[in-house]
Formats: sequence, structure tokens, C-alpha cells
Amino acid sequence: QAYNPGEYLEPCIKSVLGQTYTDFEWILIDNASTDGTPAMIDAYAEKDSRIIPIHMEQNTPILYLFYRFLREKGSGKYVTYIDSDDWWDEDYLEKLVPFAEENDLDFALTGAVQYLQKEGRSSVMRQWDEPLLLTGDGFARNFPVIGAFAGAMWASLRPMEKVLAMEGDARDIELWKQGITWRIDTLMMLNYVDHCQRIGINQYAPYHYRRFAGSLSRQYMDTYFQSNLYFCQELEAYFRRHGVWDEKTEAY
Repeated sequence: QAYNPGEYLEPCIKSVLGQTYTDFEWILIDNASTDGTPAMIDAYAEKDSRIIPIHMEQNTPILYLFYRFLREKGSGKYVTYIDSDDWWDEDYLEKLVPFAEENDLDFALTGAVQYLQKEGRSSVMRQWDEPLLLTGDGFARNFPVIGAFAGAMWASLRPMEKVLAMEGDARDIELWKQGITWRIDTLMMLNYVDHCQRIGINQYAPYHYRRFAGSLSRQYMDTYFQSNLYFCQELEAYFRRHGVWDEKTEAY
């Protein structure tokens, strides 16, 4: 979904349409943008039929957009996600899809590179040295080391059927009832990974996460404290459900 991404949207679009793995559809949502986003989405959709353009009349929380349009418009076997100011290496899908297929994964994760817009430089945010395959309990046991890989909806691939089965999940809905404004992605991914039996992390870092002064991750609001407290409570409950609540996870 895109909400006023400005100049960053076009590099994002070009990176997706330039994938070496070409068998995909892209649900591209203009979330009531007031900049040039609607026109740009329509222009690219006219040139490439893989884009399914959606225009919202009012800005809508991602949770509601995500499931609604996957259910109404999606026909693929897997789901991946990209923020409208980020971009992919051209082989992002070529490496991630076979990794999920060959290992029959419920959750395929990959590394990411952080790009600091002001400084004009990149650095690896997270990357694993070699392919890693885990059970659901194994992921929980190793969460203090690898949990960041599941910290956002992006840089991952999930089976469509399993994602849609999460629609209406009570813990996801509770996030909005609690008014959580920070770590929404992380909490949704924590809820999802709790339902997975086969999880994999590959050895690449093909996702580029752009950080700039106006991005949400660079701003602070007083409600973040309550959101972080809620996250810690949910994380402890997750550890306990998987029988890994010990000194290591408590310290984490």
C-alpha cells in the first residue's frame, strides 16, 4: 500500500517489475494519497497487466486492506510484501520462491539492507550466513538471535492459504482494540509464526529498506512506550507457549 511516498514510489515499482522471476501479480494500493501516487500507479498498470491497481477513497489501516484485497483480488500461491519507499534486488523473487517451494515452508525469510537516505549509504540490517531451517519451537528457542527476520511483513514469503487463514485472528484484532501504534508488523508476524511448523531463512539480503527523516521508524510518539510494553508481554506469552521461557529469553 502506498500513502504519499512521493519520489520513492517509482524506484519501488521499477524494482518489482524488473524481477527476473516474472510469474507474479502485484496488488498495488493507493491508500488515498494526495500526491502523484494515483496517477503513477495507473500509468504503470496500463503498461504492465501484472499490476492490479486499487484506489482508496480514505486512508485505511493496513490490516484491513491486507486481507480484504488478498481475498478479493489475489490468485497466487504465495504472498510477499513491499513498502512503497523500499526496493528489491532483481533476483528477490527468483531466490525466495524456490527456497519456499523446495523446503515446503510455512514462512520463508530473507535478509535486508538498510539505506540511510540522508547519508546516502547502505548497511546490512540482517543476513544469515547459510540456509537455516527450523520448526516452530526451534524458531521460538532461537528468537533472541533470529527474531528480527520476522520483525516486519516485508522480506518474507508466505503461502496464500495460510495467510488468509489468519484473517480475523483474535490477537491481531486485539492490537487495534489496544490502540497499538508501534511494532504492529512485528506483532502480526509473531502471531503468524506461532502457527508455523516449517520456517526457513536463506543466506541473501535482497530487500532494501529506506530510512529517512519523514519515515515512521524515525519518529517518536509517547504511545510507543505502551506499544513496547504490550510487545514484551506478548513475546513472553509466545515463549511460554513454546516451552522456552528461561533465563536466556527472559533476559532478551
